[in-house]
Amino acid sequence: MEGTNIVDDRRKEIERVLDEYEQRIGIPAYTPEFSYSEEIQKLLSLNYESMERMHPDDCVQARVMLSSFAFHIQRSINREQARISWADSQLKKSVTPRLNQYKSGGSWEHTFDQATLDDGYTLKVFDIKYYAKQRSDRLYFLASAVREIGEALKDLERAKRQKGQIYG
Repeated sequence: MEGTNIVDDRRKEIERVLDEYEQRIGIPAYTPEFSYSEEIQKLLSLNYESMERMHPDDCVQARVMLSSFAFHIQRSINREQARISWADSQLKKSVTPRLNQYKSGGSWEHTFDQATLDDGYTLKVFDIKYYAKQRSDRLYFLASAVREIGEALKDLERAKRQKGQIYG
């Protein structure tokens, strides 16, 4: 499908430009895999008793790893949001000139959807938008939830140090 190749090429070009921009402002290159996955899974599944047994220094180290993971999740969300914005602009640019060709028995959205689904290029863009939206929605609250766990570890570490607890 020729329209599919054009869509993929345009999307990849926009993502390349955005990646270059991030690197120019000092953000390291994005990789979808997170390097501390096993450690993060262990930290996210800790129960209260396990956290209580942690040494204050381990709390600090865990908090740093969780903060890094929260940044990674937020960055992943931002990438999906950029895809959604790109897809929206592509759909509007491609579909709006053809809207008059469709009889509107309903709302503007219905007519827009009709025009979108009637063209290979816009259908591919719509699929990209839909997939990116699903991924973004799935991650939406995770970054803040991970940060909250990090904050709990920060409070725990502070309380342990104030009590002067010594761990061996």
